[in-house]
Amino acid sequence: MTHDPTAPARQRSPCGTGDGRGHRGKRRSGLARSTGVGRVSWATGPTLTPSLAQQTSGSVAYSGTWTGESNTSFSGGSSRYAKAASASATYTFTGRSIGLVSVAALNRGKAKIYVDGTLVTTVDMADPTLTYRYLAYTKTWSSSGTHKIKVVVVGTSGRPRIDVDAFAVLK
Repeated sequence: MTHDPTAPARQRSPCGTGDGRGHRGKRRSGLARSTGVGRVSWATGPTLTPSLAQQTSGSVAYSGTWTGESNTSFSGGSSRYAKAASASATYTFTGRSIGLVSVAALNRGKAKIYVDGTLVTTVDMADPTLTYRYLAYTKTWSSSGTHKIKVVVVGTSGRPRIDVDAFAVLK
């Protein structure tokens, strides 16, 4: 095989197909299943559309005192944090999956997570390694619907701070 230096180089696409076209917007998930020797069929799943709601979005409702902080390490370049117990951030969305994007560090505390009005867990953001864009909590449903996530600051002694950087949604 000869190499033609004038031919365009093939690049691997972000989803790994190797066709160089890349893929933007909606992506289809699927699983390969063997149907015998040398045969594979695909079972496709729902079309997933990702979105990211920054903490500055008008769709996020805050209660209590929240302070804005700018830093290029945050998603979108800024975050909001609270230290007082019971301060909360509530986000209503339509989707099949939600993720809370936050910050983990030694001086971060605990937050209660409510989904659709029910306390589902308490997350502890304490970690010896400072981690921006930390996916602190995720929840997935079998189909898309309208849901509400509420993050409530516990006010952990000595490390009360909780950051809300963004909410990641799959529709």
